Order: sequence, then C-alpha cells, then structure tokens
Amino acid sequence: MGISYRQAKEQDAQEISNVFVEAAQDLYRRHRLLDESPPTATPSSKPTIPANPIFSYLIRRTPHAFWVAQDDGRVVGFSDSFVRGSLWYLSWLFILPSHQGRDIGRTLLERTLQSWSGVEISNRATITFSVNPTSQYLYIRYGMYA
Repeated sequence: MGISYRQAKEQDAQEISNVFVEAAQDLYRRHRLLDESPPTATPSSKPTIPANPIFSYLIRRTPHAFWVAQDDGRVVGFSDSFVRGSLWYLSWLFILPSHQGRDIGRTLLERTLQSWSGVEISNRATITFSVNPTSQYLYIRYGMYA
C-alpha cells in the first residue's frame, strides 16, 4: 500500500507518543545514552506508556501543521511546527526506526513547512541531538539552524 500522509487528529495521540518513545529509545541505545531502557511501546503490544497530552494540545493548537505518516493505517512518523513572528520552528519530527531512510522525514518536514504558506518566514530553526548527523544534514538542507 505504501506510506500515506495526513494531518493529525487528536485520536492519534497514543500512536504519536509510541513513535516518539520508540524512536528516542532507539537513538539513545545506538549512542549509549541510556543505562537502562524505559518501558517500550511496540506495534504488537498494548502501549506501556500513556499518551503524552502535549500531542493532543498541539494538534488542537496547530492542526494545519501537525502531520502524520501512516503505513497500512499505522502511524509511523510525525512532525509539527509553529511560527512566531517571522521564525518558523520545527518542534517535532520523529520516525519509527523500522521506517527511517525512506524519505518519510523529508516529506513530513516539507508538509509542515508548507502548512505555513502565505506567512512571511525569514528564519527556520529546530533543536536536535548532536549525535544524529542524519537529522542535522536534513535540517541544514532546508535552511534551518540546528
């Protein structure tokens, strides 16, 4: 079926939370940033973490700019951004480890950036882990300060 993209809905908050936890844990493990692994949410198990309420809040606050990527109906990535004055800020971009390297991140980044068409943006920024050069390269390609 392939990857599909759509704006997020509040009902996606649990799956979005699961993607965030799994992607962050993978990054932490690969770079030995964790001594112990916190609870994991996997697609085949019930979530062991509650949905993070920040995701529901952000979906309500900027519904046009909060995007999800789906594979066979399952959320596999998400992104969100906001604008303050002429500054566009990428606040979230996470992809499940099993789906990284498929241009999902680039597509989500483009979608959330295009969500602000008509708004004068003179600067783009984000914060990312210094141990993640792949993300840094993507952000720099899109003119962000990372």
